[in-house]
Amino acid sequence: MPRKFFKKRRWRAKSKKGDKEKTGLSFSSKIVSMDGIICLILGIISFIMLVATIVISVKNRGQADIYVGAIGVAGFLISFSSFIISVKTLNDEYIAETIPKVAAVINFFVLLIFMGLYAYGIFMGMI
Repeated sequence: MPRKFFKKRRWRAKSKKGDKEKTGLSFSSKIVSMDGIICLILGIISFIMLVATIVISVKNRGQADIYVGAIGVAGFLISFSSFIISVKTLNDEYIAETIPKVAAVINFFVLLIFMGLYAYGIFMGMI
């Protein structure tokens, strides 16, 4: 069972007007997982690191310091690890799945961009 950060209760109204069984609000007690929130924050941080490395590299016309490359590798590792954790968090039973899904999507796209940039750099180095 995931760690409890806070409880979030969801409600939904009647799905159909003619449906007599579902009247009023229905509640479900699903917990927002702490791991999902942390993965979402780490995904946003890795996206900021990606944008920062791209901006610094473009400003220096591809001749940036080794520190910019280290920031890029750190962003790649953060995105990779938080993607794996957010996918594992989706398998928990009693959690609200919205935040881990958003975290997995953000981390996946940042991971794809990092991998594309590294593949492009390796390919251009071979030519």
